[in-house]
Amino acid sequence: MLIHWTHQNGTSVDFMVPLIKGDNHQSWLNKAGLFHYLLQFNEDGQFSLGHKTVIDFETIAKHIIALDDAANQHGMRIRKILLNTNLHDELFATPSGKLLAERHLNFIPRLSNLVNNVHDDHYHVDFEFTGSE
Repeated sequence: MLIHWTHQNGTSVDFMVPLIKGDNHQSWLNKAGLFHYLLQFNEDGQFSLGHKTVIDFETIAKHIIALDDAANQHGMRIRKILLNTNLHDELFATPSGKLLAERHLNFIPRLSNLVNNVHDDHYHVDFEFTGSE
């Protein structure tokens, strides 16, 4: 698992940020596989090689809400979420982002520069068991 040693117990998952260009999902970038980790975005969520391609923050918010609901249904909860801290405002500004903020999930507010810089192309979610199902 090399640099992803935290994923070895099966309760940590990386999700690549979905991308859009106008109203179109960028399928070729969304299907980049492992290479998606190499994509870079500015603090507004714009792709470094083409500012018309941006992170779809609304879809991320909906996804995290769905993950939270599913975890709760299966005796788990989201323990923490890592997303580049410069992108938090963009995420919580969306309609679903406002609903997400009301859940008070643990988005880590401060990350080291290294960790922050590598979490612009994906978000990391840690789950934990609550003991009830």
